Amino acid sequence: MRVDELLKQIRQWHPESAAVVDAFEPLVRVQTALQEEWAARPIRALPPYTPDSLPVDPAEAVSVAERVADALEQGFGGGDFAAAARALSRRPTPVRTLCRAVLAGDDAPLTHFAERHGLTNQDALRMVLLQTARALAAKASLRVRRTNASDKNSGQGGRCPCCHSPADMSMLVDKEGKRLLHCSLCGHVWRYARTACPYCGVDKADNIEMVYAEGRPEERAERCRSCDAYLLAVDTRSRNIPAHLAYYVTLGMGHLDVLLQEDGAHPGV
Repeated sequence: MRVDELLKQIRQWHPESAAVVDAFEPLVRVQTALQEEWAARPIRALPPYTPDSLPVDPAEAVSVAERVADALEQGFGGGDFAAAARALSRRPTPVRTLCRAVLAGDDAPLTHFAERHGLTNQDALRMVLLQTARALAAKASLRVRRTNASDKNSGQGGRCPCCHSPADMSMLVDKEGKRLLHCSLCGHVWRYARTACPYCGVDKADNIEMVYAEGRPEERAERCRSCDAYLLAVDTRSRNIPAHLAYYVTLGMGHLDVLLQEDGAHPGV
């Protein structure tokens, strides 16, 4: 299944979320195109890394930021994303510092940069940087996987074995119903115990509560009874959804976020 086919399916499954899918489609296309481009190139291996050591080549980051900003303009409009990309392209660019700052939740460098370049919408700048950092992290984790280092660390503490970031969704794959987690930063997927919470680590048979969407048994939320964190989950098997694209199904699952948060649960990431 290609990404355009999946997005079409999501609109059919969730017509109420069609506008959300439409807005994010250009960004999804850029993300998948970049991953395909990088996967086709010879790239050097890399050991596992952390968000604060994300490899960022400034020239490449600016190029990615321009593509990301163009996609965001197509989806959301307004001109502020393009303005952010133009500012980031001015040399010398602090794009490495800014990408790492946005991952750390440090707004000070972003505020200083926005004021210096006359950017009035700091949220647009943050969005461009965040999506740029995610794209670069996907490339870095591809390099990690080529060392097989991620296999040795798979599932430790519920954190991504490539970049050590937390999971933002879960999925079931294969006839065995293996549970995979999806990394919130780099998009890597790795195997994890079906009965364990990836946030607090409690692992026992009755700890994970499944909250289903009415009429959609393939879509659910996994709520931890110990820490009350949850993450959205997709059973990919009946719909034949590739694991590397399953995350995009969550574009149509906002109703589960509302349901869980109204009941007092909180997203794990």
